[in-house]
Parts: sequence; structure tokens; C-alpha cells
Amino acid sequence: MKTNFNMIMIIKVQNLLTSIKNYYNISYQESIKELYNSKLYQLLEEEDTKMWYFSNHDLFNMFKEEKENGTFNVYGG
Repeated sequence: MKTNFNMIMIIKVQNLLTSIKNYYNISYQESIKELYNSKLYQLLEEEDTKMWYFSNHDLFNMFKEEKENGTFNVYGG
């Protein structure tokens, strides 16, 4: 099961990094730093939180919200 989660994480993180890079017009290395230092990533890397169930669109919106407000709402409300 852990192998499946790791494979999902690779895909989720790659897509999220691409979205961050393109939206903020920053380098890939900068997008890695931004994501890995976020609260969102801390929750995403924990399998039990089930954050990996969210689409890239939803995860990216949570990332933007955290960047703008210092936190994010998982349910978008």
C-alpha cells in the first residue's frame, strides 16, 4: 500500500509543481522550495490525511490560499 501512495504522491507533486511554476512564473527549483515549505505539503505527504484525494485544481487553490492568507480551508468555504 505504501508503494501505491508513493506513486500517487509523485504524480500529485509533479502536477502541483508545474501549476505553481506556471502560475507564479518562477523556476522549477523555486516552485519546489515554495511547495515543500508549505503547510499543504506537510499534510499532503501524510497518507492518513487523505489530501491526495483532491484534484490538482483543488490542491493548487489551497496552495494559493495558503500563500495569500497564511492558511487554507480544505473545503473551500
